Amino acid sequence: MKKRKEDDFYCYRSADVNGPLQTHLLAKETATLLEKRSLEIPFLSFLFAGDRRALDPQKVHKIMVNGFKKLNSFVYLEEDTDLDYLKQFGGNPKKVKSHNKKDKIYGQSHLSLITPPKDFYYGKSGIYRDCEHYPEKSKDFKNCKSEGFDNKVWIGEATKKNLKKGLMRRLRYNPLWKTMLKEIKKHLIATE
Repeated sequence: MKKRKEDDFYCYRSADVNGPLQTHLLAKETATLLEKRSLEIPFLSFLFAGDRRALDPQKVHKIMVNGFKKLNSFVYLEEDTDLDYLKQFGGNPKKVKSHNKKDKIYGQSHLSLITPPKDFYYGKSGIYRDCEHYPEKSKDFKNCKSEGFDNKVWIGEATKKNLKKGLMRRLRYNPLWKTMLKEIKKHLIATE
């Protein structure tokens, strides 16, 4: 844990102990229920193969494959997604390319899923630049936050692999927003 300057007025970065504890307890209870039997409920999932900062997508997907009989899942791929890693997912997730050289996107982050590109704060032209993976007093942090670097930095998840490629910002909007909404709508229509 590290204390950071709070410059993101929508997201409180300091972590508490109770939140992760409650998540852990819920996950244990869910795992116990799923060990008894698979659930018949329709389940829609979007995961990012390259984002392993929060949870390993492969492990999450295996739980879903084993626990939900009616699983409809999508896995967003980075440009250099490890294909052997994908083989271990199980089930039949639909693979979606989330990298885009033209827009300087390495791939998605778990924070980007719920935000449309036109969001005034986190969107493509939004005012917030997520550079918290750099030390606050570093040149990289300053350049990453600078509007002057908007056309020079790449965006994606702040993994060690991506950071080795050069200056980057963490992606906070979903470039595939419209196609995601279409898939959600198709899923809901199919479950009626």
